[in-house]
Amino acid sequence: NAPGFDHAYAMEPGDLHSYIADVRGCQAAFAAPPFECGEQERLVQQRARRGLYASRALRAGEVLCAEDVLIVRPQSCFAPDDIGLIIGAAVRKDMQPFEPFSPQHLDLSS
Repeated sequence: NAPGFDHAYAMEPGDLHSYIADVRGCQAAFAAPPFECGEQERLVQQRARRGLYASRALRAGEVLCAEDVLIVRPQSCFAPDDIGLIIGAAVRKDMQPFEPFSPQHLDLSS
């Protein structure tokens, strides 16, 4: 036995490797499995989620305000949480009512 107060708690190299392997095995067992959405689920997801759409006809050059945006189904390029990104943006090209917003429609640099 080596001198010192902690020699009774020390592990031999083989025991330490075994302990580390056990801990890593526990980590792997508790890890969340990767989420994969099936094809049918993707279709439902797209229809069920909401997106940002034009509430009226918009002309190129107009600056968007809250009244110009609808949050409706189905999903579009912008999620409802992105509304702050598009309010105040200039419209690049004319849009029809209920047309989904996309980066091509808006000047997001302003």
